[in-house]
Amino acid sequence: MIDKTDKALEYHRMIAPLLAPGLEQAERRALREHVLLTENISERTLRRLMEKFRNGQKRKRNAIEQAPKTGSRLLQSLEKVKKALLHNKQSFLFLTVYLLNSLFPLPLAGSI
Repeated sequence: MIDKTDKALEYHRMIAPLLAPGLEQAERRALREHVLLTENISERTLRRLMEKFRNGQKRKRNAIEQAPKTGSRLLQSLEKVKKALLHNKQSFLFLTVYLLNSLFPLPLAGSI
């Protein structure tokens, strides 16, 4: 049975020649015809594969571009929480116990 990774690699192998930068329109058309004949797929299937690849690349690029913004906002939020907790030691102790209990829950009495 072919898993999803193998299938994706196979699809990418099929369309990789068409993704080469700097191809002229005639070259691209000839490559497309070659792929259609050798892989025995329809033109519609090839268009769908190309579209999936392009959309996947856009999603990846968007995620990479958004990552620094998200990380930066997260760090700013953590700094605010840190400052607020340092001003109130009782809240800091409460939050520490809460987080430790969330990560390492203690069994209820009588359940051991």
